[in-house]
Amino acid sequence: MQVFLEADSSSVLGIPYGSAPDRRFWNVKKYPEMVDRIPELSDCPELKEFVRAANSSESRFATLGSEKWCKHVSYPNGATKECGIYVDIMFDTVELCGHENYEQLAAQLKAHGDDLRATEQHSDLTLIRIQPQKIGFRDTLVSGWMAAFWIYGVGNSHDMAAEYCARGLRELMAVLAAATAEVAQGPSQLGTRVFDQLPAFDGDDP
Repeated sequence: MQVFLEADSSSVLGIPYGSAPDRRFWNVKKYPEMVDRIPELSDCPELKEFVRAANSSESRFATLGSEKWCKHVSYPNGATKECGIYVDIMFDTVELCGHENYEQLAAQLKAHGDDLRATEQHSDLTLIRIQPQKIGFRDTLVSGWMAAFWIYGVGNSHDMAAEYCARGLRELMAVLAAATAEVAQGPSQLGTRVFDQLPAFDGDDP
């Protein structure tokens, strides 16, 4: 599995997305039952499962948004299909969402990918790009860092590309779970849980 840490985004992501009256945000960290109501998850069970797990009460992470796509490609390795997913992820407390923690997370994911590549050549058909970005919660004046994870799977059929993309989600979740376990053993047991301060949904009535 190939993993790359990209340069920081130059923009600041505002949560909720957009500006009044078109602001939008699903707070599934505090209200996990809303996962079943998010439109872009309705036809992608693997992404829905990931969002549910990443936002669970046991996880020290939260998702801020996601999307998916599939398209025709023509790559030198012979791949003709690409399926992709992006998901914005942050640690669930202000104290943990410093830039250095995302660098460490990227290093852990890269090491995991290198281990897979050493034993399984075709794991390279999964690629993950990680881009840290500053974030600000408009209604709380809380700021910090998050990271966009761009997950790609390629192959010579839609099913093959979709499976390598889904595998990237599974491998990412495994690393997030390991990072959660590390936090549980450290001093950062508590913190400012910004999602507890946000409404369930920001936007038109879903």
